[in-house]
Amino acid sequence: MNELLTVPKSISATAKERIARDEAAYQAGIDRAREIVLEKKARFIFLAGPSCSGKTTTSQRLIDALEEKGLRVASFSTDDFFFNADRAPRNPDGSPNYDSPEHTDFDSIRHSLSLLENGGVAQIPVFDFLTSSRTDRTTHLDSANYDVFILEGIHALNDRILSALSHREQSVCLYLNATCAVRAEGCDEALSPQEVRFCRRLIRDFKHRGADAAWTYKLWQNVIPMEKIILEPFIKNADLILKTDFLCEIPMEKSEVLAVLSALPEKNVFYPKAQQLAKKLIPFPALPASLCPARSVLKEFID
Repeated sequence: MNELLTVPKSISATAKERIARDEAAYQAGIDRAREIVLEKKARFIFLAGPSCSGKTTTSQRLIDALEEKGLRVASFSTDDFFFNADRAPRNPDGSPNYDSPEHTDFDSIRHSLSLLENGGVAQIPVFDFLTSSRTDRTTHLDSANYDVFILEGIHALNDRILSALSHREQSVCLYLNATCAVRAEGCDEALSPQEVRFCRRLIRDFKHRGADAAWTYKLWQNVIPMEKIILEPFIKNADLILKTDFLCEIPMEKSEVLAVLSALPEKNVFYPKAQQLAKKLIPFPALPASLCPARSVLKEFID
């Protein structure tokens, strides 16, 4: 059962204190992950989690934490191994299924991991989400230049990827998630953990992928069902589960989410869903996004 967070009407009076407390709890998870990596003398970290759970920022925070110990760290993403959009499997309605394992080039990921494990050089593709295709560029990763490699993405804990290593004992697997429902004080109806992540994705898609609410809603229809297929079976591989829940998140995101939702035309098929979400958001007190710490997971979505 999901934990329930209640945002008090007076949150502005204690917002800085609560934000600091939640960030400290998240940092404690990062510190524990670093301890495991150092204990195992791991060369590979695999970081998976559902959409908008904070994988990109967590990967960077792990890099920072390990570099403090003198390790040289590089990261890359399963997302860069996506095939072009025209090769994506199709949903029943004909739309592309970007979350399907068949949209990811597992053979190339396995080959890259094998090269890095055995002292070689890997050329990592670069995927452009604005064009939904790979670019002509690659990222050059030479195993001689790094002590630890982080592979992050929705498929990172998939057995097909982990089995590419000859020595699994040299790896650490991390799973990231936001599992708390959130409600405003005095309200019976709460935002589900999935709706909290959807708010993150609305902002991210609008700011960084040039997408409106209709586009995000269309893709999100497939996200949650696919997570049960592509993520949940592989949580068993995790050495540690990190949570990215923040009490002040919705108050800091409220204004931007409502702005994106309000731009959805009334005739759009997702308009009723947008109105329902907006109705849930309105009772939350608003906090300025400037309160979000510079290195917070939420910066990935708010900025």
